[in-house]
Formats: sequence, structure tokens, C-alpha cells
Amino acid sequence: YLDICRRAADHIVDVFHKPPLERGIPGHEEIELSLVKLYEATGEKPYLTMAADFINRRGENPPYFFEEAKRPGWVQIFSDQEGNDYHLDYAQTDKPVREQRQAEGHAVRAVYLYCAMADVAAYTGDETLLAACKTLYNNIVNCQMYVTGGIGSSGMLERFTKDYDLPNASNYAESCASVGLALFSRRMAKITHDARYMDTAELALSNTVTSGIAMDGKSFFYVNPLALWPAAGIPGTDRQHVKPVRQPWFGCACCPPNIARTLASLGEYVYFTGKDDAADDPASTGKDTVYVNLFVSSTTHVTLGGADYAVSLSTKYPFEDTVDVQIMRCAETETDKDAARKINETGTAIPDSDHAAADTAGDVQMAIRIPSCVRSFATCGTTLHYTERNGYLYFEGPFESEKFTLELDMPAQFIHADPRVRYDEGCVAVKKGPLVYCLESVDNGENLNQFLVDTSAPLSESFDSDLLGGTLVITAEGWRQTVSGMPGGALYGTGRTVLTPATLKFIPYAYWDNRTDDPASGEMQVWVRERV
Repeated sequence: YLDICRRAADHIVDVFHKPPLERGIPGHEEIELSLVKLYEATGEKPYLTMAADFINRRGENPPYFFEEAKRPGWVQIFSDQEGNDYHLDYAQTDKPVREQRQAEGHAVRAVYLYCAMADVAAYTGDETLLAACKTLYNNIVNCQMYVTGGIGSSGMLERFTKDYDLPNASNYAESCASVGLALFSRRMAKITHDARYMDTAELALSNTVTSGIAMDGKSFFYVNPLALWPAAGIPGTDRQHVKPVRQPWFGCACCPPNIARTLASLGEYVYFTGKDDAADDPASTGKDTVYVNLFVSSTTHVTLGGADYAVSLSTKYPFEDTVDVQIMRCAETETDKDAARKINETGTAIPDSDHAAADTAGDVQMAIRIPSCVRSFATCGTTLHYTERNGYLYFEGPFESEKFTLELDMPAQFIHADPRVRYDEGCVAVKKGPLVYCLESVDNGENLNQFLVDTSAPLSESFDSDLLGGTLVITAEGWRQTVSGMPGGALYGTGRTVLTPATLKFIPYAYWDNRTDDPASGEMQVWVRERV
């Protein structure tokens, strides 16, 4: 298979470096990050160079797509749904990538391009390209990302629009776009060792990506709204793309396998290793480090400073606020499976007292991310020294056999949006750790828009082992708002607002629409009006 890939890539490198395609760039940016992966697998620099060339050619004048359109036999397939000419900003090629300040165009294509930009920046040391990645990331998370980690607000052309334009009921927020955002954020975290990037990856993975697949794994969402009134999803309207129930398949079926691939590769997000040598962090030590990024019960095997270590996490995060962490030094003759077995079967690391210490064993670290949603934390059961930098706790080795508990102060809380997000003005969302919560009509009755929530009253958390396979439920106090005194059958008229006390029941957004297959039922809402 690798030989097949190389022959295909060699052909691409050849064709796109000579006339008439020496200025050619992809319309749907994915091959760039794939070429980098092939470079990683083979060490053949032409693949990395080709990826960089595709990136650096974007935004050149005259525009490549327009020049190609002049060639004999050209057929226009890249027009918008109204038949207009192809827009360069939609293709992320209206200007060179280093001059782009706002995420634009097709959301999936954009974040895949940014993934490749980060990869090339990492391998070439191109600080200008890395700076562009930071600028575009900041624009996404500060101006164009939903509270659920969804991106791409327009159902037409599946695209970014303008800063703060984040409608809830007609949005797109394609599952693949959030996969791409998680991929981009993980790359940025590995390059910079800044935990805020993993905050974004965790947000996308915990909400929009996970929402995209049913709990039985048999149906999928392509589109991930934040408010749903099923009756409004009428064909031929601006909401026809919003489906009230997950679909068994799609004509363009990119999301189902992409979600499956992402879940299968979750280990790449939970852990990664590398030198603590971020260029923009003067406190970097240069030590071999294992980074613990997500709190998922798991065991992995890593090599640090020439020695083998098993790292294990045990947790019910984010439903519970504790994480048991274990790292043990393994004998050089042990297999990965043996190391994992020692922890999984006994629950306690069993160090090998006979192996000789590696000369560099003291120059190793374990870095544990503290999510930004955590108000405070404590480490219990260890005397290991640590320092805190850029959202990570750096624990110093060597680690013969260490086990401790990380306690996180992470209560459920109300979240407000920037006032410039006009769709959310006067509303709040409920969030517990990385999980965004929502109302469903199956728990709260129809007409969810009638609810107002009392943000002065505390949120209540309770685990329901019988609901959705076991989940943490959050309840809030509030009111249902109705109008009395309206003329019978009138659409408009004078009346009196009536507030009836109500308890609002929230479940994780990722779990919505797992209790009905009826497309006519199942309202859902993330943002709820606040009564101040």
C-alpha cells in the first residue's frame, strides 16, 4: 500500500511542477496534510515540498482558478448554488495564506488547509506560517465558533460567514468541520505546548463530533444545529439541511467514516510525546515529555529518555471531578501488552526493581493539561514536584512508580455569549467541563422557546444511571412564559404575560435525539432566555 501511495504522490509532484500545472492548487484542500503524512512515513522531502508549494501558491495573481478557466474544454463546476462565478475567498485563495486574517469559505476545506499549514510550519521552522495559523485559530475560536465547537454557520455552501454571525436554528456546523478543527487544534498544541488549543479540541470532540453519531453507532448527523423545531425543516427553505433525526447514510457520506476514524484515533489526542522545546516558551526545558491532554480512562506505553514507561488514567470525567493518574517505569524487556496488563489487571503499577536506570531517566517529564473550565485543582497522594506553564502541570521525573489523584473544581455553570452574537443576546447556555448541555422536549414538553431560566439559583447536578446509558443530568429553576387574554384564534392581540414556575432538565448536547426516531417530534435547544 505504501508503494501505491508513493507512486501516486510521485506522479502528483511531477505533474504539478511543470507546465501547465506548475501553479496548480487544490479546490478542496486535503492532499496537503496527506503529503506531509507521507513525508513522515518515508522521510522523502519532495512530499513535504509539494505540500508547502500547494500552500504557498494560494493567493497568487493572476488567480490560478480563473486562468485555468480560460483553457480549451473548460467546464464550470465550481459555481455557487445561484450560478454565480467562483469566489476566491470561498476557496481560501483570495490572498496569500500569511495575509489571511479571517477564516473564510468552506469550513472543512479551511481547517484542513490550516492543518497542513501547521504541519509544514512545524517541519520547516517557518515562523511566518505558524503566525498565520495562530491568527486564523484566534479568529475561529473568538469570533466564528459555536459554544459546542461547531464551525461553519451557513447552510448554503457549508461556509464561514462573518464574525459573530452564529445563528442557532439554521446553521450548518458540519461534523467534518469539527473533526478538522480538532485536528488543527491538536497540531497547534503539539507545536506550541499551549493547553488552550487542546481546550478547543476537547470542546469539538465532546460535543459536535460526538453528536454526529448515534449512541448505537448506526445513524449520523451531517449538520449540528443548536436549536431544533422539527416542523420548520421544510424542503425548499433555509432549514432544509437541518435533519430532526440522525440519518442512516448520506449521498455525500464524508461525515460517518470521518467520525469513526476520529474516534478510533482518540489516543492521538489523549497523549503525545515530544521535547519540551516550544520556541515561544522561554521556560522550556528540552526534556523528553509525555503530554496528557484529555482525561479518558486508558493506558499507553511511551519511551522517555531512553526508558520505557506505562501511563494510565482512570476517571469518569467530566461527570465526576477526579482523575487517577499512574506512571511506572517498565523493564526494557517488557512488551507494551505486558506493561498495560500490569496496570489493567492489578490496578497498581508493578515496577521492575531489577532493571538498570537509564542515564537520562532524570531528564523526563509528564505534563498534564488543566482544562480552562477548571476553577481550581489539587494533586493528592504524591510528593512529585511540578511547575505550571501554559495550562499544563509539568511533573519532574524519574518516575519509578507514581500514582496520584487529580481533583478538579469544575461545577456546572451558566455561559454567556459575546453581546455581538445577536442570536444569543439575553440567553445563557449550561456547561459542565467541556460538555455543553441542552433541553429536549421529551424531558421538558413542547415549545422550549417559552422557557426562561433563573441564573441566580444554583444549578443542580445528579447522575441518572438509567438515562441514556448513564449520564449526568443538570437541572435549573425557571419559568414557562405564556400569554393569557388573547382573542380566540388570533395571531396577534393584546394580552398578559404569565410566568409559571418550572424546573428545566438539561442533558449533554452530544446525547440529544437518542430517544426518538419520529422526525415530527424532538425539539432541542441549547441557548435559553435568561430572566435577570
